[in-house]
Amino acid sequence: MAAMAVLGACGHDEPEVKPDEIQTVDLEFYNRTIWANGVAFLHSTGTVEINNTQGTIRLTCDYLDADHRQHTLSTPAMRLYYDYDRTLSFEDTTCYSPNDGTHPHGMIDLDKGVIWYEHDHGSLRTVFTTYLSYTAYTQVTRLEDNMSIDHWQSSYLFAPTSADGDRCVMQINNFTTDVSGDVAADLVQFEGLPMTVTRDGYEIKTDKAESTYGPHYTITDVDIVISGQCRVINGSLVCNGHRIYLSGPLYR
Repeated sequence: MAAMAVLGACGHDEPEVKPDEIQTVDLEFYNRTIWANGVAFLHSTGTVEINNTQGTIRLTCDYLDADHRQHTLSTPAMRLYYDYDRTLSFEDTTCYSPNDGTHPHGMIDLDKGVIWYEHDHGSLRTVFTTYLSYTAYTQVTRLEDNMSIDHWQSSYLFAPTSADGDRCVMQINNFTTDVSGDVAADLVQFEGLPMTVTRDGYEIKTDKAESTYGPHYTITDVDIVISGQCRVINGSLVCNGHRIYLSGPLYR
């Protein structure tokens, strides 16, 4: 009887519960809080926690209110959903936006490491982003005869570099500067570009800039608009007698 009891107990052992696989990383965030007639910008360090076992993401980020007082937002664990390729979406189903009834929501691009999250609180809307990277449609037009080529080879990265968001760095990967279609530089960078924080995103405009990393290039007539709460880029610049147009969404 005792032996049978021991065997019976062994047959009902509880399976070993393994701890969740959790990754936590601190990232630079560039946060814009928008209200009826204003915008406040804050560059701060936020924390991203991804629970690979549960398939969730949690964000902790600082933001400014309309009186420029600093607050901390800590989201609950939000379930991740694959949208396409390596881009995932998530939303906070515990609350609703008082403006349009939607949930606070966001997206993460696992390849680029780009995070975008939008949260409404009262009359304020805060958009939290890491650096921004757009794989955009590019058209290169030779100015002397208007000959053009189109391509999707280049990507454009932007990050504010000043406390109030009035300067930024721009990196261009697979920089194509003429109508041959050849990649002229794997990576070229321009630092200290004038940037304006807007209620819809950012504007980058300057008459002239010199590359600070990679091969030497001079660009002029830079006029780039990041809009749609940073989800869309449009603009152009001139380099080596060619006008380069770029446009596209943050996530494709």
